[in-house]
Amino acid sequence: MDNYLLYLLISAITVASPGPGVILTLSNIIRYNFIAAMSGILGITAGIFIIALISVTSLGVILATSALAFSIMKIIGAAYLIYLGIKLWRAPVTRMELGTEKQILSLRTHFVEGFTVSLLNPKAIFFLCHCFLSLLIYQKTIPCNLAI
Repeated sequence: MDNYLLYLLISAITVASPGPGVILTLSNIIRYNFIAAMSGILGITAGIFIIALISVTSLGVILATSALAFSIMKIIGAAYLIYLGIKLWRAPVTRMELGTEKQILSLRTHFVEGFTVSLLNPKAIFFLCHCFLSLLIYQKTIPCNLAI
């Protein structure tokens, strides 16, 4: 129970600190619309679910113990975040006026963008692969550990 309370505290701190997923969501809601933002949020959620699934299985242990594998994931994640930043920086400036049609990317594009940001987010990888591993009950099944 002590570990669970510590996990809840760490979870609250992690959720309270904004990351690339929050920035992507805010960018989508401002530049496009609610539906585009929700598509990105679904992608972010799917990415976090994949990271949780990896951390519950033995692949999480490999990432937690292999400095090389974790460094490769961090480098790929940082490169993708830099790419997104440059893409946003180079985007043409548009005036926002009420009642005008906005160019909307496909919902699939927003989903994939959110999924990739989430899957390569070093904060989510660290949290789920390091902190989450201490709560796992190794005698239980994977769905039981995911429910925790």
